[in-house]
Amino acid sequence: GLVWPLLVAVLLVLQSTCFGTFSGELLFDLPLLFVYNYALLRGPQLGAACGLALGLLQDLLTPSILGFHVLTRVATGLYCGGMTEFVFKGRYVLHMGTVFIISLLARVVLLVPMLMFNGRIMLELLPMYAFNAVLYAAGNAVLVVPLGLLMRALNDWVTADDLHWGGETPTVHGEKKPLSLNGRHLNRKR
Repeated sequence: GLVWPLLVAVLLVLQSTCFGTFSGELLFDLPLLFVYNYALLRGPQLGAACGLALGLLQDLLTPSILGFHVLTRVATGLYCGGMTEFVFKGRYVLHMGTVFIISLLARVVLLVPMLMFNGRIMLELLPMYAFNAVLYAAGNAVLVVPLGLLMRALNDWVTADDLHWGGETPTVHGEKKPLSLNGRHLNRKR
């Protein structure tokens, strides 16, 4: 379906226009949060594929270090896809803590090449970088729950095999079946 690409497009637009560009110090990272939630919903293989696609897109759209987004998004997809949603179900503080740690790790990964290329300058800016990294991680931690709830609802809607739109009764092998929504028949005669 087109639901996931449309949601990604909306998140990329929100990330790059309403709240500033991908460059600079961000207070959150909507594509990273999308990969995290998508991996939890779909598993490590699809999570990593999603991370690769979004990471490549972000690397192409930003003046950041080439490969940073691919590395962090694929790692997030693999790691988080291996965790089960059952462990986190309804435990929003665990989601927030996990994303906070992932976000800090992403900033550490970004710091390494920055220190290699601009070591002396970066050492002077390290306290400000650390402060901004904590703000970034906190922003991601706050937004992961609402985005996760939205994505879970979309996933339930997309994967519902008994949800039919329209007034016609669908047929299965030529046999008419009543319309249903989660087991409730919609076109019962009263």
